[in-house]
Amino acid sequence: MAKHAAITTFTYNWGLATWQYLYKNRLKQNKYLLKKFFNNHVKPELIWIKEKDICQKITQYTFEYLSEAF
Repeated sequence: MAKHAAITTFTYNWGLATWQYLYKNRLKQNKYLLKKFFNNHVKPELIWIKEKDICQKITQYTFEYLSEAF
């Protein structure tokens, strides 16, 4: 459970920083764009996110929550 919380926190903070950067520079930002970039470029480099017994939908839900918050 602690690993799930850590992944959620990391993903949310990464998404928030990226969203704010895009917003500040007047670039398009949405949950689909962030999720696609995260899954294709960030997630493959982070081995600890892909561990066995970790639900991979955590990051998907995190981007949903981030989008609702913004």
